[in-house]
Amino acid sequence: ALLIAGGVAMLAWTIRLFAREGEGTLSPQDPPRTLVVHGPYRHVRHPMFSGVLAILVGETIATRSLSLLAWLVVFARSASDPSSEHPMSRAHDRTACNN
Repeated sequence: ALLIAGGVAMLAWTIRLFAREGEGTLSPQDPPRTLVVHGPYRHVRHPMFSGVLAILVGETIATRSLSLLAWLVVFARSASDPSSEHPMSRAHDRTACNN
C-alpha cells in the first residue's frame, strides 16, 4: 500500500508541476511550454514513469498477480525505450549538466 500511495503522490506532484511551472499538461495536444527542473525533475528524468512503476510494483505485490507482473515488465521496458525520447530530453540533459 505504501508503494501505491507513494506512486500516486509522485504522479500528483509531477502533474501539478507540469501545470504550474511547465504551463502545460500531460496531453500531447497541450505539452509543457517550458522545461520543468524543480521537485523530482531535478533528480529524475521521468518521475511520472517512476510513479507509475511504484504503483504497478505495489499492485503486483498486493495482488500477487502474474498478469500484473507481466504488465509491469512491458511498461518498464517501454518506458526505458530510447526511441521514445522527447525533444525536451536534450534540454533536460543540458540543464542537469549545469547543476
